[in-house]
Amino acid sequence: MTLPLTVIGGYLGAGKTTLLNRILTEDHGRRFGVIVNDFGAVNVDASLIANHDGDTISLTNGCICCSATDGTAEAIARIVKRSAAFDHIIIEASGVAEPGKVARNAAGFRLPLDGVIVLADAEQLPDQAANRYAGRSVLAQLRQADVIVLNKVDLPSPARL
Repeated sequence: MTLPLTVIGGYLGAGKTTLLNRILTEDHGRRFGVIVNDFGAVNVDASLIANHDGDTISLTNGCICCSATDGTAEAIARIVKRSAAFDHIIIEASGVAEPGKVARNAAGFRLPLDGVIVLADAEQLPDQAANRYAGRSVLAQLRQADVIVLNKVDLPSPARL
């Protein structure tokens, strides 16, 4: 069985974790194996946690979250070993990572790439893209996306949006 793989990326504060949490808490009947950078940022509702064992959180909806502290490849391998238990793998890339590179690195597991989703903060994006330190990373993330989600569109003025 090969699990489809989706990579979620976006610069710091773009809403990656909010999207991931929404996916994990929706009642859609799908079981996800999720690889995250930091459990502290997932903020999964405590009522959904069935078990928390070191670098793995098991959720009551059949999903699990694995920390990538030992590396993404090791986390993917842990999920692939249990592939019969899941319908899909999601990797939440670091806010400064290039999600396209994360997807290419996961290709060694021969998982079909469902897509690279990059979130962008509508209010912060122009300043982030123009920033001499962060701009190159922000623009690289956007270029590597199959889908760009412009998030927080309620925050900027209509002219800025």
